[in-house]
Amino acid sequence: MDAKPAARPFSFEPFAETAEYLAVNRAALSNLARYISGTVRRMLDLATGVGTMVQLGREQIPALREAVVVCVDASREAIVAGRRRLGAEPNVHWVEAFAQYLPLKGPFELTTFGNGIHNLSHEDKLSALKEVYRVSGPGGLLFFNSAFYEGTVVEGTEAFYRAKILRAVAELKQLGVPRAKEGRAEARNWLKPKEYAELVRAAGFEIVYLGQREVRVYREGWQLICEYADYAAGALHGYPVDIAAKVLSRAVVSVLDELGIPDEQGQRYIPRRWLEVIARKPLTA
Repeated sequence: MDAKPAARPFSFEPFAETAEYLAVNRAALSNLARYISGTVRRMLDLATGVGTMVQLGREQIPALREAVVVCVDASREAIVAGRRRLGAEPNVHWVEAFAQYLPLKGPFELTTFGNGIHNLSHEDKLSALKEVYRVSGPGGLLFFNSAFYEGTVVEGTEAFYRAKILRAVAELKQLGVPRAKEGRAEARNWLKPKEYAELVRAAGFEIVYLGQREVRVYREGWQLICEYADYAAGALHGYPVDIAAKVLSRAVVSVLDELGIPDEQGQRYIPRRWLEVIARKPLTA
């Protein structure tokens, strides 16, 4: 077996507290509820972070409220924060592990993988999906979503993305920040929805829902996305990530003021799409 990867920086969670992130995930989980029949007794949550998907799932899906939940995250810092958020519930258990190397047996009736699958390499995405298949019971459901895929950019907003990169690069050059020659971060090797579907089927699942949900992202949301280490590393690959994230966060504010779409109250936003996938392990597996 290949060596296990190092845990990624725990840096996406501030965005997970924004109104738009909570709203898009509530809507996604409400959609997931349509495919759940009966009560879920055992649930697996991958890339748990601070426990947002578990918390929202129990709010939006009555079938999950009594479930025993196993929360898995590769970051010890995330697990500490998740325990603090969800409290000392006897039905919630925590495991520090990678999705592609699950130290679990199952069976689970539902697995959620919220806003994290894009962080894995193509090979590790398939490995993680195969691991979920292994620990899922017959008929078990898999749900995942992501705002980092080919299709997340809404038509007509391309100029916004170009402008924030150009403005950030200009500031980095002005500051004299050197750029190293290196490959792109994996988070920028985005897949198309059909490619995710192919991976899900290759792991053995049947697709029951594949869709895209559009959400308005406002200033705070864009700043926090730009401060997310993997996003900054991909958008400004070659520059030191900590500096790139700060510069990109500053650049996005001025660009949003110029190119953002005013809402009903005059607040500016740029829409972005989330991919949602729901799949089922065959009953005869």
